[in-house]
Amino acid sequence: MPQIIELGPLPDSRNPGYPTEATAYGPTAPTRAESDFTDGSGAIFSFYLERAEQEDNEMTESWRGDADGILVFTGLFSATVATFLVVSLQSLTQNSQDTSAFYLARLYQLSAANGPNGSVPIPLPSLSDPSSFSPSASAVWVNILWFLSLVISLTCALLATLLQQWARRYLRLARLPRALDKRARIRSFIREGVDKFYLPSVVEALPGLLHVSVFLFFAGLAIFLSGINSIVFKAILSSISVSAGMYLCATLMPLFRHDSPYHTSLSTLFWFLGVGVQQTVLSILNSVYKRVHRVEGPQGWSAFDRWRDRVTRRSRRGMVSEVERIATGWWLWHVHARAIQVFIQTLDEDHEIERLVAGIPGLFNSRVIPDLSKEALMEEIVSAGTLGNTIIGFMRRSLLSNNISEYTRLRRNALADLIQGGPLSWHNILVSPSPFSTVTSRTATV
Repeated sequence: MPQIIELGPLPDSRNPGYPTEATAYGPTAPTRAESDFTDGSGAIFSFYLERAEQEDNEMTESWRGDADGILVFTGLFSATVATFLVVSLQSLTQNSQDTSAFYLARLYQLSAANGPNGSVPIPLPSLSDPSSFSPSASAVWVNILWFLSLVISLTCALLATLLQQWARRYLRLARLPRALDKRARIRSFIREGVDKFYLPSVVEALPGLLHVSVFLFFAGLAIFLSGINSIVFKAILSSISVSAGMYLCATLMPLFRHDSPYHTSLSTLFWFLGVGVQQTVLSILNSVYKRVHRVEGPQGWSAFDRWRDRVTRRSRRGMVSEVERIATGWWLWHVHARAIQVFIQTLDEDHEIERLVAGIPGLFNSRVIPDLSKEALMEEIVSAGTLGNTIIGFMRRSLLSNNISEYTRLRRNALADLIQGGPLSWHNILVSPSPFSTVTSRTATV
């Protein structure tokens, strides 16, 4: 039998200093076929790429949706601004008719003065010299604001077009036809680049730039109308003020009410500005406190330090994590109870109700939900009567209906026996007018 000699990995001629696939894996580097079929890592990489593909599709679809909306809006808005600019540009230059009238009047005066009989020229109205023309300050500001608005909106349109290209390039790189392990590494590499270069923040800032261009146009419109008609100016200024006030409320409301559905692209910016101001004020107060009380080092740890640390943690978490922290608090049990009640009311199929009943014991045996929240949650749900009516109707149909199999009937009867003696016992559902005490005494028995 011939002897097989194993050769070491060949050097990479394109980049000798870069490690080859064999040196990266070690002496047992899998080939492409082995990585796909015989290598044990294929299952993990396949599962990872499955979830990654779903995440990438959602992310890029969101990017494309934002880009499409921006392109449609900028097309209409830029045409509107350009129409107004055609009118406002005339105020920056001397009117050609006034210039012609001025020079014609000068020619007439000269010809009349040099006439044969020295006739006295007919007096003409005084006209301004075109060489001394200077546009008014309001005309200058109107054109500055409107040109800035046009430039910003066109820049947003350009960035939206680039965003569509970036989304296509990202998907193309993430789905290269390579071995599973290579595809997974390529995808994780470019996904980290998306976060490293703050592409999600750039995408979120694009609508904010478009909003800025709209308000620049509003400001120029108010100045433009101020010198034309006072009544029209006051009416337009009032509507602009109302629009600006509504936008400001939508921007600031998520900072104070975390359950607010209103949000703008500038809300995140104001969030970080507010956190930065709080950190600065607390640092100043802490320094003053330490100087007044003459404390240094570990002894200087005060309430200002702890407060500042909490603010710093909030800034690191961001708005989304702050909403998550508050929404999952045990003290919001009444919100969760109302959501469960609405959810129960939407169940109209027996197999859905069966799934609900099967999950009730596990809910009250859960270690994730505090006992106090379980008791309050049960009191809120049972007192409304929705759950009891739903379960009673479900069990009545299961016992009396002839359209279900005997196996299904036995399974549902077993579910009824499962919840007996717990916080959802029939006595608790039907009889007890105040189920809180029953819930408290039986929570441990579920």
